[in-house]
Parts: sequence; structure tokens; C-alpha cells
Amino acid sequence: MCGVMGKIVQDRSALSVLVRGNAHWRGLAAALVDDAVLAAQETKQLWREDGLLMLVKWPVLVVGTMVPFGIFGMATQPLFDQALGVGEEDIAEQTIRFHTSRVLNTTLLMLVVHPYNVLLASYVARNFPSWKVALVDRVVKGKDHFYSSWLASAAVGPVMCGFDFVRAKLLHWHKAALFPDFMPPRAGDDEEDDIDSEEDDSEEELGEPSTARRVAYVASTALALVTTCSLGAVLLTPLETITMRMAAQPHVYGPLGTLGTMAAIYRQEGVWGFLHGLVPSIIFQCSLGLLAVESEANTGHVAL
Repeated sequence: MCGVMGKIVQDRSALSVLVRGNAHWRGLAAALVDDAVLAAQETKQLWREDGLLMLVKWPVLVVGTMVPFGIFGMATQPLFDQALGVGEEDIAEQTIRFHTSRVLNTTLLMLVVHPYNVLLASYVARNFPSWKVALVDRVVKGKDHFYSSWLASAAVGPVMCGFDFVRAKLLHWHKAALFPDFMPPRAGDDEEDDIDSEEDDSEEELGEPSTARRVAYVASTALALVTTCSLGAVLLTPLETITMRMAAQPHVYGPLGTLGTMAAIYRQEGVWGFLHGLVPSIIFQCSLGLLAVESEANTGHVAL
């Protein structure tokens, strides 16, 4: 729920900048402070509009409507695996061939999800047309430059997969190198454990991690997770900002295309103009990463 609300606030923050006027942020600190203030204002506005219902309305809407796309992604992944010859060993070890198949499938999924993302952005921005205009004129006929931001949507797939890979490797390195006593026992060590059971028992009693070490492990793992998720948010937010701008003002940014929109944002607001909605995006990424933090830390393999 926290992740979904972070995503909704991120979209509203990126779009509300267009209404309130572009802010020329000066430096990272000013960008984060202004963005946090903007996110808080949008959260208050959601509360004024829906009250406690916002904690149910938006998660149900987003999660419920994303279920068909999740089923589509699970159905197409085996097709890419078969085309690239990905076997069980590749899946278990998560080889380059496995990651290539995953990138291709995620890119296709983002292209398929693109119409939904644009319509959701219009709904979140309270600029949703009638269903006839939304589905017939825009989705089917492609009017109002509806598909002009497809390139930005497609780029989200490789960036997301690359970020997941880096997060899993960093979390695993952190646990294996700095806290090896927290790593689960390997399956191949069963025979040795049977032979030296008495010695192992004594070592386990003596080597039980202290409370301070457990606290240090939890704190450093949280720091590693926030760091990697912040990096992912920095990489993904510009692509999402471009998509949101083109969805909110299709007649302004649509004819420019993805690259033209990037140039226009840079001219108007500088590099910080791409980071509107960064703070709620970090919250959204951390919420997703938290679901798989222990699995990725133990194996180094992407769990999501």
C-alpha cells in the first residue's frame, strides 16, 4: 500500500508542477527539499479529496488493474526463454542469457502497459476524458499523440532490470562480506555438519551474534537498500517524468517526441526538471525492494 501511494503521489507531483509553474531548482539539496514539500502537499490534497478512502481506493485501483498485465508477463516470459534457449541451469544461476530474456520480456510488457500508464496519469491528474475519447480516440486511433512517449516507456524495462541486478548483487556482497555469520548454511555442508556436529554446536554457542551486531546488520542492510533504491529512482524518475509530461500536455510535448521533450524540459528547468517526484519514487522503490531484500541478500539473485 505504501508503494502504491508513493507512486500516485509521484505522478501527481510531476504533473502539478505544470500547473504551479516550473521550478528552477538549484542543486540536489534544494531539489529534494522542494520535492518533499510538494509530495507532502499532494498527499494532503489526496486526504482532502478522499480521506481514509484513499488508502483503499488507490491500492485497489492500481493493483487490481495491473493483474492482467502481470498474467501477460508471466505468459510471455517462457516464450522468450524458449527463443533464447534459457534452460533450468540458466534460471537457477541467473546467467546473462537469463537476464537478456528478462530484459526483452520487461520491455515488451512496458510497451503493452504504456496505454494504461497514460490513462492512469490522466485520471490521477483529474484530466481524464470520457471513456469513448480515452479508449476509442486515443488508445485505438492514437489521437492526441497518444503513443508518442512509447520510447520512454520502453526504456523503463532495461533500466528497471539493470537496477534490480545491481540491488541484488550489492545486498549479497554486503551480507556475505560484512556479516558472513548471518548467511544461511549451504546445502553442500550437510555431510561436514554431520561429521563435526559436536564441534559445530560448540562454535554456534560461542559465535551467537550479539544484539549490537544484529542491530548493526539491520541498520546497514536498510542503508544499502535505501542507497540502491535511491539510485534506481534517480534513473527511472526522468523517464517517468517525460511520460507524464507527454500524457498531461499531449499537444505541447507530443509533436516533439521523447527526445524533443527531454530537450524542452532541460531548456526550461535544467537537469533538476527531470527529478520531479523523486522523493515518492524512492519510497515506491524501497517498498518493492523490501519484499525481496532477504532473498537477494542470501543468494545475490534477483527475486522480483
